Amino acid sequence: MSDRRLEIGCGPSPLEGYEHNDVNPGPHIEHVGPAHELSFENGTFVEIFGTGAFEHMTYEQAALFLKKAIRWLVPGGVLYLNVPDMVGWVSDRVR
Repeated sequence: MSDRRLEIGCGPSPLEGYEHNDVNPGPHIEHVGPAHELSFENGTFVEIFGTGAFEHMTYEQAALFLKKAIRWLVPGGVLYLNVPDMVGWVSDRVR
């Protein structure tokens, strides 16, 4: 079973114990580019974590990311997204 963990949108403060994704390259970024454009095999991660990144996606990008993230997780894996401005994100995209 995989023990890999992915942090999306980590910025300059990556969490220890994760592979890191951000749109900006850096010495600690293993996966550069928008999270919805990443590609991994099914069942790659036990956890996908993101805080303050999801609200930067359009509705279409978010839907694509969520579909991919579910596939990337092992059965029983955890997707944790902290969306500080969820109300604003939804009101801007769903009318």
